[in-house]
Amino acid sequence: IEDRWLELDFTASMADGSETKIDNIPVGASISDGFHIFTATEGATSLNATDWNISDLKILPPLNSDTDFDLSISVIDGERIVARDVHIDVSAVADRDNIEVGGNAHGEVGDAIHLTINNYSQSDTDGSEAHNLYVCNIPSGAVLTDGVHTFSSSEDGGYVDISSWNMANISITPEIGEEDFALRFVATSEEISNGSFT
Repeated sequence: IEDRWLELDFTASMADGSETKIDNIPVGASISDGFHIFTATEGATSLNATDWNISDLKILPPLNSDTDFDLSISVIDGERIVARDVHIDVSAVADRDNIEVGGNAHGEVGDAIHLTINNYSQSDTDGSEAHNLYVCNIPSGAVLTDGVHTFSSSEDGGYVDISSWNMANISITPEIGEEDFALRFVATSEEISNGSFT
C-alpha cells in the first residue's frame, strides 16, 4: 500500500561470512529491519545488508508513489550466489490535501465578506488523483464569488467546488436579514486508478 511499510518476503540460509545485497531500490524508498534503516538516493540505490536481520526486512516506497518495482536481492557465500528478484506491488491510496482558513470573518449587512484561505495544497501532484475543494453550509440567498466565478445558493446548506477559483479573492455576500452562520471547507482527493478516497 502506498506510503506504508511493506514486508519483504525473502529469507535465506546464510552461512557465516556471507554477504547480502539489495539492488534497484527506487530513489526515495527506505528499507529497515527495525534497527538499521537505509534510504535510496540518486547514485545510491544499493544496500549491503550483511549485518541486518533479513527476516525482518520492510520497505517504504517513495512518498506518494504507487509505482510497482522490482528489487534484486543476492546472497553471496564464497563462490556461491543465490539471487532473487522480489516484485513490490504498491496499491494507490488517496493522500489527504492540506487546507488552512482564517478565523472568523466579519462584515456589514449587504456587504461582501472576504474569506481568508491561508493555504490549500495538494499532497500528491503526480496527476494520479482528482482534487476538489468545497465550501459547504452556504445559507440560502448568499452569493460566493472570486470576481470571475459566482455561485448563488438556492437553499440552506448549499455547497460549491472552488478548486479552480482564485483563493485570494473569494468573498461571500449574505442575503439581507441573514444572521451569523458558519461555513465549512472540505478538501477531497480520489485516486483515479482505484477510487481510493479521502
